[in-house]
Amino acid sequence: MFTLSYLHKITITDIPLQWMTRIELFSSDLEQFPLMYIHLLTDKANVPTIGNYNPQTKQRIFGFVLAAKWGELKDNGLCDVEIQFACNIPKEHNLNYDALILDELSHRIGIADKVSFDDLTHICTNSPNSLPLLQKIWLDKIEIVYGKYIPHGRIFDEMYGIIRFSASGNAPKLGKTSEYRMLYWYMADLGEKVIFDGEVSHLEFLEFYVLPTYEELTQESFTNFEKFLSFYTPTKRFWELEYTGLFSVNGHNFKYGPATTLPVKGEIFERRYTRILGNDYDKISRLRQIFNRMPSRLYGYIWNLMTPVTTDFRNAFRLRNNFKEFYRDYSTKKGSSTKVVACFLQQAFGIEAFPIDTWVKTFIYYPLGMSPKDNGKGEPSATLQNNLYSSYNHLDKLEKLIWASSMGNKTNKTEFLDILWCQRYGTIKAGKGPCRGANPLSCSQCILRKECLAYQSISNENIYISDNKKLLEIQMRAADLFFGVYTDNGTPRQIYVLQGNDFTERDTHSGLNVPIATTVANGQTTVDAFIRSL
Repeated sequence: MFTLSYLHKITITDIPLQWMTRIELFSSDLEQFPLMYIHLLTDKANVPTIGNYNPQTKQRIFGFVLAAKWGELKDNGLCDVEIQFACNIPKEHNLNYDALILDELSHRIGIADKVSFDDLTHICTNSPNSLPLLQKIWLDKIEIVYGKYIPHGRIFDEMYGIIRFSASGNAPKLGKTSEYRMLYWYMADLGEKVIFDGEVSHLEFLEFYVLPTYEELTQESFTNFEKFLSFYTPTKRFWELEYTGLFSVNGHNFKYGPATTLPVKGEIFERRYTRILGNDYDKISRLRQIFNRMPSRLYGYIWNLMTPVTTDFRNAFRLRNNFKEFYRDYSTKKGSSTKVVACFLQQAFGIEAFPIDTWVKTFIYYPLGMSPKDNGKGEPSATLQNNLYSSYNHLDKLEKLIWASSMGNKTNKTEFLDILWCQRYGTIKAGKGPCRGANPLSCSQCILRKECLAYQSISNENIYISDNKKLLEIQMRAADLFFGVYTDNGTPRQIYVLQGNDFTERDTHSGLNVPIATTVANGQTTVDAFIRSL
C-alpha cells in the first residue's frame, strides 16, 4: 500500500515573481488531481526504510506539491518560495533524502536548469550575428513576462513525462486541457492509488497515483504495481507483434511499425486487433480509449513506453548528434512521433532535444534567417537541421526562448504585438496556407528589423507596388522580383510573391495596423524604402 503521511515545508530561493502565474499545482478542469508529481528510487541510507513498497537496498520517495507561498520581493528582484510538499517519508529522516527532494522540486518548478540572459551568449557562440536579436527579444519582451529567467529543465518526472507528452500527440482539439484529461485517465487506470494519513490525512479527498519509476520500467520490475503490469503485458505483446522494423542511430537500435501495420482508422483497428490479440485486446482497447480513442496517439505511447526496455533514452541521446540524426532521418517512421519524443526528452530527461513545431520552425526560418522566404508549409530540410545544430549550442534553451516569445505572439499578448508577425499565417486559408514570413508588410509591423537576420537579407531587395493585380504580376515577372505589394486606393493590403513560376498571395492586411490614411505610390522601390514610407 502506498501511503502519504508527511507534509514538508521547503524553501526554494531566488525565483522570479512573474512565475507565480506559471507554477501549476492543480487545474480547475481536473478537480482534486495534483499535477506536480515526484517519484524516485534512491540508495537506502543508514536509516530505517519507510514503507513496504521498496526494492531491496532502495528507498522509494514520492509525493506532490500542495501549495506555494511567495515571499517578499528582494533587492535582486527575485523571491523565495515556500513549498508545501506531501511526502511518504518525514523531513530530516535523512539529509541526502532531503537534498534529493529539494533538487526534484527545483526541477519541477524550472529553476534548477533555468534559461538566463547570460545563456544567450553561449547559445550563439557559433552564430554571433543572432545574438543581438535574441538579446533584444529578451530585454524588451521576455523579462516583462518571465522576469530574469525562463523556467526550464526536468519539469516532469521521466515516466510521468512520457505519459503526459504521449497525450499531446496529434494535437488534441482542446490542447493542454485534453492532454491533462488523458494523463488523469491514465494515472487513474494504471497507477496505484495513494492513501493519505498522518499529517496529511485531511487531504484524503485528493486523487494521487503512483507509477513505476523509469528505472523500474527499463528493468521490467513491477512489484507493487499490479495495475500497471496488467496493461504492460498486453502492450509488450502488441509491441513485439507490430513494431518489427528496425533502424540504428550510432549503435542504438530503435523499432518501428512497417507501413502495412498500425491502422489509423478506428474500425480497421478494431477488426485487426480483436483478431490477432484475443484476450489481450481489451487492455489495448482501453489504452486507446484513455488516449482519446485515437489509434495513432496510442501507437506513439507504446513506442515511448517500450523503447527504453531495450534502448535507454539517457544513453541513446547522451550525444546531441544522436538526437539530431534521429529527428532528421527517422521522423517518418511509423509508430512514433519524433516531436513528442523531443518534448519528453527535453522536459522530463533533461536532454538537449529540439522539438520543431510550426512556431519553432518559423522562428528559425525567419528571425534567425535560415530560410526567410520559405512559405512555412513543409518540414525543415536535412541541410537546414544540420546547419541549426552547427550554428547554435544548447538548442533546448534556445527552444525555450522561441517557445516563450512565440506563445506571447500566438495569444496576442500585449507586449508581443509589435514583433514576430512573420510567424503568423498570412491568408484566410490559415493552417493550409502560407506563413507570412519576412515580407514588406509583416516586417513593417515589427520593431526587430535592425536585429532580424531575415529582414537584413531582404531589406535591399527591389519590390513593385501596384493597385492593379494583373499589372503587378506583369511587372514582377519582367523585373524578376520576389515581392509585390498590392494596394487598395493606395493603401498596402496584400503581398504577392513569385515562387518559382507561381504568382501567389503570401500576406493579407488582416491584423496589421496599416490605416486607410496610409498610402504609397505605385512603382518599383526597395523593401526598406517601402517600410520607411509608411
